[in-house]
Amino acid sequence: MDAADSGRVVAAVSGATSLDEIVFTLVEEEMDVEFDRVPFESGSEVLAALLGGQIDIASLNPGEVVGQLESGDLKALCAFSEERYEYPELADIPTAKEQGVDVSFAQFRGFIAPGEITDEARDYWIEAGEKFADSDAYTEYLESNFMQANVAYGDDFVTYLEGNNEDLKKVLN
Repeated sequence: MDAADSGRVVAAVSGATSLDEIVFTLVEEEMDVEFDRVPFESGSEVLAALLGGQIDIASLNPGEVVGQLESGDLKALCAFSEERYEYPELADIPTAKEQGVDVSFAQFRGFIAPGEITDEARDYWIEAGEKFADSDAYTEYLESNFMQANVAYGDDFVTYLEGNNEDLKKVLN
């Protein structure tokens, strides 16, 4: 934040309206700083630019960079999560909030259905999601991608999406 406050910091984003763009915009608004953004086509291009010294910072998913963190080729500055990661490889990374940047943002994955879905069909998919979340396949998916579970179903998921939408409005307006 000090570098962005007093000089130029080049931040990579994968796409003009990506999650990276959202995170950097939320940080800018929270901390009254500005980053110069360079768009890339993918997270792998962002990673290559970061490793090559073409950019100063990037916001990447843990699964994309855990190898480079372990090798020391990259240093994680913060996690944009509510709590620290529990994985041993990531447990020492402080959250942004711990460092005075009150920003957290998680990418969601979920079942989305047409608005006219019947209550019976809605209940079926909620139950299917709950069953999958209790499976070994779900646990393996989370662990192999260094993700933190944050499950929500039905009305709770709708509430989550409404909050997520408010963050998106800040960025896209």
